[in-house]
Amino acid sequence: MRITREAVGQVLEPLAEGFRADGADLAVEEASEEQVTVRLVVSPATCHECIMPAEAITRVLESAVREKFPELERFLFVDSRQ
Repeated sequence: MRITREAVGQVLEPLAEGFRADGADLAVEEASEEQVTVRLVVSPATCHECIMPAEAITRVLESAVREKFPELERFLFVDSRQ
């Protein structure tokens, strides 16, 4: 399976549901065999204290993406809270 924004979005959808419960969301900004970039999208209604630290989010998201796409070279998480 090719690494596309849609394919990565499908992999992350179960995790994104949890972020939506806290008023945030995940956006796949880039997806290729070289790099996947995922941004945490926040709004004024986001419960910032409810969302785990960026390092933990990175580990969880990267693990899910690499399980489906082991050929991925680099994973980048962008935390919009910072």
